[in-house]
Amino acid sequence: MAKKSKPEVADKAVAEVSAPIGSREVASAVPGSEAPEAATGDGDAAKPGRKTKLAFSIPEGGLEAVPVDHDPTIHRPLRAKDFVDVVVYLEMMAAEHTAKAAKFATKATKIRALGSVKKRAKSARLLALLERTAQLEAMLRADIGDEAVDEVLQVLNNPTE
Repeated sequence: MAKKSKPEVADKAVAEVSAPIGSREVASAVPGSEAPEAATGDGDAAKPGRKTKLAFSIPEGGLEAVPVDHDPTIHRPLRAKDFVDVVVYLEMMAAEHTAKAAKFATKATKIRALGSVKKRAKSARLLALLERTAQLEAMLRADIGDEAVDEVLQVLNNPTE
C-alpha cells in the first residue's frame, strides 16, 4: 500500500466535510477512484456462526394477547407495534423483567452467602457438590426406597460403628 501524500489526505478531509449532512456515502481516499459501497443497514445478512431467528407470524391488525406459541429461542422478539394495544406489550415486558430481576436477586443472595471473594470459589464448589449429592439421594430413594437409603447414609455418617 502506497503512502498517501499530504495533498491526497487534505482532499479526503475536504470531501468528507463538504458531503451533505446525513449522507451515508463515504468519500474515497484518492480523487477519481470509486467510493466504497454504503452500508444498507438491513441487518438481515447472516453472520457466520450466528443462528438466524424466524419472524413470528402476526395476524392482520396485530396481536390482542401474548401468543402462547411464541418461543424466544426460535422467533425474533415481539415489538410494541406487533400488538393491538401497547399495554399488552408492556405487561409482557414487565413480567419478563420481573422474572429476570428475581433471578438476579436469588443469585446475589447465594453469592453473598458464600462469603468473601477469596472463599467464594471453594464455597461454590461445595454448594455444587451438595446439590449433586441431594440429586443422587433423591434418585436412590426412588430406586431402592427410603429405608435402604437411610441405612446407607447412617453407615456413611458413622464409619466407626
